Amino acid sequence: MYEVLNLLFLDGTFLIALLAYIDSRVNKRK
Repeated sequence: MYEVLNLLFLDGTFLIALLAYIDSRVNKRK
């Protein structure tokens, strides 16, 4: 169970970082 929670936590952090990266690139275009 802990392994699954750890995977979800890592995936969540990765997704947030990816969204922030894409958001910064979109803002630079404007």
